[in-house]
Amino acid sequence: MSVSGQYKSAFADATHCLFNGHLDDPDFREVAIQRVVERTAGTVTLSKSGELPINKKGGREYVDLAYQGIFGKQRTTGHPFKDDRTELPNAL
Repeated sequence: MSVSGQYKSAFADATHCLFNGHLDDPDFREVAIQRVVERTAGTVTLSKSGELPINKKGGREYVDLAYQGIFGKQRTTGHPFKDDRTELPNAL
């Protein structure tokens, strides 16, 4: 999957969630880029990871994710991203 666009401050303006990590890791690659399926006031539902609570820091939203990697449980953070070619999911 490839996306082109811009990072956003809030999931309300996002079509995808991009997670921090290394794409050479096949386990991370499975969760690296996910579509935003639904948003509520305090959660975002992603295409592969399901419903996650939204955290805020410095006026920007993000989510935390734990996934199973080669060396056991790995943690990463995901950030809202608006793809230029994708429509926003249903509004709040």
